[in-house]
Amino acid sequence: MNHIYIKILGLGLAAGMSLPASAQVLYNNGAELYVSSGGSLQVNGDMTNASGSTFTNNGTITLTGMLTNNQTMAAPSGGTLTFNGTGAQTLSGSGSYLAGNVVVNNPAGISLSSKLVISGNMTFTSGDIVAATTSAQVVFTSTGTHSGASNSSHVNGYVVKEGTGTFSYPVGDGTNLQKVDVNLSANGSGLQVKYDAGNAGSGTYTTTGTEATPLAIYNTLEYWDISPLSTATGAVTIYWDNVNNIVSATPSLRVAHKSATNWLNEGGLNMTGNAAAGSVTSNPLSTWSPFTLGATAASALPVRLLNFTAKTVPSGNLLEWTTVAEERQTSYSIERSADAKTYTSIGTVQGQGAQKNDYSFLDEQPLSPVAYYRLRITEPGSDANYSPVRMLRDEAKASWSISPVPSRDYLVIANSNMALNGQKAWISDLQGKVILSFKIDEQVRLTTDHLAAGMYIVHLPDGQRMKFIKE
Repeated sequence: MNHIYIKILGLGLAAGMSLPASAQVLYNNGAELYVSSGGSLQVNGDMTNASGSTFTNNGTITLTGMLTNNQTMAAPSGGTLTFNGTGAQTLSGSGSYLAGNVVVNNPAGISLSSKLVISGNMTFTSGDIVAATTSAQVVFTSTGTHSGASNSSHVNGYVVKEGTGTFSYPVGDGTNLQKVDVNLSANGSGLQVKYDAGNAGSGTYTTTGTEATPLAIYNTLEYWDISPLSTATGAVTIYWDNVNNIVSATPSLRVAHKSATNWLNEGGLNMTGNAAAGSVTSNPLSTWSPFTLGATAASALPVRLLNFTAKTVPSGNLLEWTTVAEERQTSYSIERSADAKTYTSIGTVQGQGAQKNDYSFLDEQPLSPVAYYRLRITEPGSDANYSPVRMLRDEAKASWSISPVPSRDYLVIANSNMALNGQKAWISDLQGKVILSFKIDEQVRLTTDHLAAGMYIVHLPDGQRMKFIKE
């Protein structure tokens, strides 16, 4: 293995790299490493910047392994760091990594256990950044920007923005990008945001928000936890789409803000869009905490879907759901998809118009091996809403198998669906941390002797997941 110890090569590298260089493992042990403008360094493995070292990147560094920074960096460099591995990468160390530009181009993702500070631009190409704790956030300085955020590449966790002006936080849940915008007129030490696909908690609808009219309801499927590191003043723009949304687009939509045990109406300015997608902006705020979409009239949310389940039965796939507040005639179109992207209607159930209703629909000829279902909820005079998506797998016709289970030294994944060959799959632990990624073929043999004993999950490109035990 080609280990390069910068303590030995320090004098040569201190003069600056202007020509392309490469290494398998790069360990800077107290020397000066300088990549000049126009220079490039390819590290096909791990990179460590030890305490007492000096590291300046004004060129381009491409890294396929883990990055450890124990240097206390005084200022960000002006170059670009590209995460370009095939397996999961990490950023760790006792010091925050101060970067100019960063490119995220790893489908397996990057996990942070120390801060990543961006003063230039972060380009999202492929893979998520997992920033699970407030001690390991993605921090954009007052000059920091980003581009390319999408469902397949965003921050799953905490993002901080310093400075004033409008900033779109590239946050999501690891599956969907669910951005939120904040236009700050004052920002003492940075404003932190994290997205959660869940319920921020029930509370009392009060008249103490920036608008006195109390809310009638709020979205129980998602919220953004927005909080300043010291103090901040600004306006919040909430976006909605067909992911984690139970709200129809009407003039009574507002930005809902939970303060202690109360839900506050923070206004509904500059409303755009329709039921499928849109946004609404709050009045200026100086108090913070969870925010989501709300409404001042119950008619803005004419049907509340309490639950939607799917299960296999001997005669097909059975869908069941429960609703409340059906004050007008409602129809439920059952939509089905083989890939969770393109849906077609396979039937309609008419609403009963009562306060609470239980419904069911049997798909007698389900798709195989996987079928995705959602409900399209329509009422007269309103735009359609969509339920969360449910997935069912025909185990008897499944195209996948894994062996041996338990695994000791290796794992073989067999695939009989040739259309999936070449697509990405990965293995994670039970906490969702990506351990390794690979591409599907008719048969893939993976080495597992380096894995610690325990339970793991194989994530397959058609949405299936299979657990196995490593002994």
